[in-house]
Amino acid sequence: MKRLMAIDYGTVRIGIALSDPMGKIAFPHSVLRADDEKLFDEIVSIVEENDVSHIYVGEPLLLSGKESALSREVHRFVKELRKALGDRAQVRLVDERLTTKIAERLVREGGHKPSSNRGRVDMVSAAVILQSVLDYLNFMRGEDNEV
Repeated sequence: MKRLMAIDYGTVRIGIALSDPMGKIAFPHSVLRADDEKLFDEIVSIVEENDVSHIYVGEPLLLSGKESALSREVHRFVKELRKALGDRAQVRLVDERLTTKIAERLVREGGHKPSSNRGRVDMVSAAVILQSVLDYLNFMRGEDNEV
């Protein structure tokens, strides 16, 4: 089975998470520099090395559900990513509201200060995005949804 990937886009850092081969659990993978001229080459390498079929990019909507200023930047990033990937993997946007807050709490519970571990927060945010996608997909397939 192919892996899934999530991206938590930021103007400074980009968090990456990958699923396990069975599509059950999301794991933080890496942090990339948003201003790296080889950013898309690095993402393509991660996709190829890990046999990724789908990439879910977090869209930072406002709590009201409307687009934020960063949402427009994410749309530009997704357009460039699709171009770089060609037909290697499908790219989809997913709502990422509150994932950073959840990730900060998880990092804090892991004994780290979120303010001095921004890269860790970005990776965990990507894992939170991906885990929500995995949970939804597994539920829709009828897995683990017994009451």
